[in-house]
Amino acid sequence: MFLIKKDCSVGKLNFFIFQKKEAGVMLDMHDHTPENDHITIVLQGSIKVNFKSGTPDLICNSGSIVSLEYPHEITALESNTKIVNIIKN
Repeated sequence: MFLIKKDCSVGKLNFFIFQKKEAGVMLDMHDHTPENDHITIVLQGSIKVNFKSGTPDLICNSGSIVSLEYPHEITALESNTKIVNIIKN
């Protein structure tokens, strides 16, 4: 996984674009506070979102938008998967 661009911000929103060249874990298990939860948009490929809480996994394809506010991990299911995380500050 590598961060493509981070320096995009609009007001209190920060945009992070990630790309994973091969299928596999894209973002390790992590958590957010209610003040900095994020929306993930799948730009290319597909992802699986695993939740620490035992909530069923989500499969999201290109064009999907998902709000992530609980502990989660994001796994790329395809090569060259690209996502954008929009985080409020």
